[in-house]
This record gives sequence, structure tokens and C-alpha cells, in this order.
Amino acid sequence: MFLLTLYVRGSRTQSANAGTPQGTLSGPLNFNLLINDLIFDIECIKYVDDSDTTVTSISDDPLDEALQHAADDLTSWCDDNGMEINMGKTKEMLIHFGTRYPSQSVPLVKINNAPVERVTSFKLLGVYFNNRLDWKDHVAHITTKASKRIFCLHQLVRAGIDARALTNVYCSLIRSVLEYCCQVWHAGLTVQQSRDIEKIQKRCMRIIFPHSDYSEALRVSGLQTLSERRESLVKDLFNEIKSDTHSLNYLLHHRPNNVPTRNNYPFTLPKFKTDRGRRDFISYCLLKMY
Repeated sequence: MFLLTLYVRGSRTQSANAGTPQGTLSGPLNFNLLINDLIFDIECIKYVDDSDTTVTSISDDPLDEALQHAADDLTSWCDDNGMEINMGKTKEMLIHFGTRYPSQSVPLVKINNAPVERVTSFKLLGVYFNNRLDWKDHVAHITTKASKRIFCLHQLVRAGIDARALTNVYCSLIRSVLEYCCQVWHAGLTVQQSRDIEKIQKRCMRIIFPHSDYSEALRVSGLQTLSERRESLVKDLFNEIKSDTHSLNYLLHHRPNNVPTRNNYPFTLPKFKTDRGRRDFISYCLLKMY
């Protein structure tokens, strides 16, 4: 068991046998020490966000019990380490596009004989995923959240704040919401979803530059359209991933040297049974040959 002793000036010494203090340099390292021995037989992702762990299982068998075994392993690990599972935040999402087996026939995962809630959408590190693998829920979330912040621009305009400062406020408080983690979801946006996101920026530009059209407002402010900016951010990240030292480089499929080809692009696109797989970040960049 990892015992953490905390001391804050002007207060008593406190000891904690679980958890890590937030906002500290040692927090991530302490988290690694706490859950380093938490392992499963299937793929899992552990990250410092309320000490969350995500476990995934891919199977053609609707009765596959891999996730149930993982839940049992998690329960045993928590019992051994004095930890508790937050059932209120523990969710299960089933992604299935076939019609042979209805979703209702797949048994729920249970923890301590209590069924885990099965959801159709959930938030992971600030991004909303759903069981249709589209971005409808995420786009609805970010446009709603950003729209609520437009009120502050109106108030600043009434206070006589200049356009340059207003633009900085927009980029900090509103645009940051509209493009958070956009590398993940940009490739899967529909035309209408992209327009819905762009409408937020158009509204903000009308507030900041009431006597200019959208194109002129972008030119004066030095901003890009949100679509162009997302494309640039996607390209920049992919260029970083192409480095052999990048942690995500293993996701790229290198073209075999013994296969003749007319272009010198070093990567090849994986084969997919449907077009759904082509709408992810990596495949999108490979198709663009970035």
C-alpha cells in the first residue's frame, strides 16, 4: 500500500492511504505508483482524471465475458488495495451495428453483483463518444457550452472594451471550447455539423465587428475559419506522429519496400470493411497524404 503524507503550512499533518492531491507536480507520479499493478487480460487505458480507467473489449461473440472478467479483476484489486469503485461514474457502452444479435441480448456487466449502467453516450477526457461512433453528441455539447459564453462578449462590448481585447477573450473562452481535442473528431464531422460550429464564430465576429461581414472580420482579427484552423491543427499533429520517437507512431502502417508504387508516400491506408473506419484521425490524414 502506498502511504502519502501531506503537510500544508499552517495546518496539521494529514495522512492518506489512497488518492492523490490535485494540482501538484507529484500528483501524476503518485497516481502511477498507486495503480501501476492494476492490469487486465484485455486492453486498458489508465489516466489521471479522477483516477479513471477505461477497459475495451472487441469480440464477435455477444456473450463474450472478457469485460465481466475485467470487472471481477478490478473488484479484487480494489479489495486488496483498500480502494472503492465509484458505481455512479462507472458506465458500460456497447457498440454494435449488426442486426443478428439485439443489444438487449447482451448481458450487463456486474460489479459486486450490481449491474453497471449501460449508456449510449459518455464523456471521456472532455470528448463525448456515443455508440453510433458519430460526433452528434459532442457537437451539441460544445456548441451549447460555447453559446452560453457569448453573453460575456455582449457585456464587454457594453463596457467599451476594444476589438483586439474582445478577440482575445473570444479565443480564450469560446474558440477554445469549439476546437478542444479537434484532432480526434474533425475528420468525422458532417457538413452540417461543421456549419453549426462555424455559426458560433460568425455570431462572435458580428458582436466584435458589427459593421463588417464575416470575411472582413476574419481578416481584421487575423483569425481563420474554424474549419481551416482544425485542418491545420490536424496536419500539425500528424506531422509530429510521423516521427519515429512519437508515442503514437506505431499507429502508422509503413508501405513495404518491395512493393512497387508510383508515389513515394511512406505510409499505407489499412483496409476497412466499411467507410466508418476511414473517418478517424489517422485514416483521414493518410488519405490526405499529410
